[in-house]
Amino acid sequence: NKSQHITPSRIQSQTMSAGDEVHATGDNWEELLDIVNERNEVIGKSRRDRIHSEGLLHRSVHVFLINDRNSVLLQKRSEFKALEPNRWDLSCAEHLTSGENYTQAAVRGLQEELGLKVGEKSLRLLRDTYRHSASYSEQGLVENELIRTFGLKASFGDLSFDRNEVSDTKLWEIDDVIEMVSKQPEMFTTWFCDEIKNVDL
Repeated sequence: NKSQHITPSRIQSQTMSAGDEVHATGDNWEELLDIVNERNEVIGKSRRDRIHSEGLLHRSVHVFLINDRNSVLLQKRSEFKALEPNRWDLSCAEHLTSGENYTQAAVRGLQEELGLKVGEKSLRLLRDTYRHSASYSEQGLVENELIRTFGLKASFGDLSFDRNEVSDTKLWEIDDVIEMVSKQPEMFTTWFCDEIKNVDL
């Protein structure tokens, strides 16, 4: 796949002054998500907080962003994230809001989390729909998702990211990531450790 050049959006600032305020949470618990059945058919919708407290099946999308030197961009989850904060994660991970499809959510997530504007056609399917479930008893939350994973090969400059969502970004050589996941999996989110073993970047 040929790489495309993408320009960081100007709507978010990568740096913060001393007077800037960071919200107490990196998660929007009020957003509406579609509830789906085992066949990935929409059967209702509810707020994100209810969906995660009751473990209702919903949709998410993952994106690996790879530059023209074949390095993969990882983001470090902010300390304000409810689940697995301060761990290295995918380039982008988003819940599908009600009415969205997978590629629409991926495009939105790349802009909101990293300030990148891309088109749906630039996304390449790496892993078709699969189920991910995990229980976080300490937080009283359950992940129960149908996920699709996409790759995006692109040339990009400095990134602009939301500090409530992301504390840092870093380009990694793909072989180095695989080695680090093997040696120090606690540095990465559990879903990232699963993904890196199941996609061909």
